[in-house]
Amino acid sequence: MNFFRLLGVSPLSSTEEIKRAFYKKAKKFHPDLNPNAGEIFKYITQAYETLIDPEKRKHYESVLNKKSILDKFSESFFEFFGYTAKPKRGKNIKLNLTVYVEDGLRGSKKEISYKRKIICEDCDGCGFTEHSSIVKCEKCINGYIDTKLGKIPCSECLTKGFIIKNPCNTCKGRGYYTKMDRVVIDIPVGVRGGDFIKIEKMGNAGLNGGDYGDLIIKFRLDTSPFEVSGNDLILKMKLEKHPSEYESINLKLPSKEKITVNMPNIDPPFRLVVRNCGYTSPEGNRGNLYIDIT
Repeated sequence: MNFFRLLGVSPLSSTEEIKRAFYKKAKKFHPDLNPNAGEIFKYITQAYETLIDPEKRKHYESVLNKKSILDKFSESFFEFFGYTAKPKRGKNIKLNLTVYVEDGLRGSKKEISYKRKIICEDCDGCGFTEHSSIVKCEKCINGYIDTKLGKIPCSECLTKGFIIKNPCNTCKGRGYYTKMDRVVIDIPVGVRGGDFIKIEKMGNAGLNGGDYGDLIIKFRLDTSPFEVSGNDLILKMKLEKHPSEYESINLKLPSKEKITVNMPNIDPPFRLVVRNCGYTSPEGNRGNLYIDIT
């Protein structure tokens, strides 16, 4: 059996992490608390006693990691398809988020929902609960099968080295499941299209004790009806009448400010400039608003 998989810890786990994992499972599977879990408790105790003792752990790891060059090549090949007993970091999740000029002027927050894989809380990622039973996989040794081509991952137990009977109902024995999650995104002041932020460990769950991946949000800036040029805003306006027939025009800016712009008595096309009413830089420096009259 793969004792690390059995306790739900990484091969890189410290003694304290192994202790915590064992004590947490002991509360579920101790025969005094759960008379039907005696077989599971026997296995997790064996795993704990092996991994907590430095000499036993060293010997166990040497057996577990003893592979020829051919074995390592075979293992790398199957790792590509997701068959591995090694800790594997979860995949990053990449999302696109449309934001608007008003979001970037002062910075804002948006809540988004998305799907991701998370470690199963009901079984702590090990795939079995107090209602399960586990038996040693008869087709492999510690999750791998010896062949003429080297050691290959066992398709029966998926490198665990044990079979779960009546697995966790929530995750179906996988140790993780997919759920809708929510996160509040801070949209930075002066955000530009193509900018991105990374939220650590809010991606997909890792395998075999591996860390969560990250959530990466890439921004798309919707500037309509304006154009953004550096820190400036450009607004194209087509008048129905000659400018001489207007004293002024009223505009509502993306910042919700209302301004009045005087209209000169000249023939279009021309450009009006309104100082400090444009877009903004990440440092908070605001540009101008340019109104192109046609």
